[in-house]
Amino acid sequence: MRDEIEKNVYVVSPLKKICMTIGELPTSYLETMTYYEMLVWFTNYLRDVIIPTVNNNAEAVIELQELFVKLQTYVNDYFD
Repeated sequence: MRDEIEKNVYVVSPLKKICMTIGELPTSYLETMTYYEMLVWFTNYLRDVIIPTVNNNAEAVIELQELFVKLQTYVNDYFD
């Protein structure tokens, strides 16, 4: 009985799992996607969503560092 249960386990590839968890596509479509379609979707998702978000965060960190330097200069010069 246990052998029959273990044989029916469905293993999802890591790429398909990523596409299914972060994707906005219906699950029924994701089940039928080829490996090439998943790679194209994932690269488009990286290009359109992830990379702009990382770039915005990097710009915000640079701006924060510049403001910190201004504040530090102001504090150091205040007592002079």
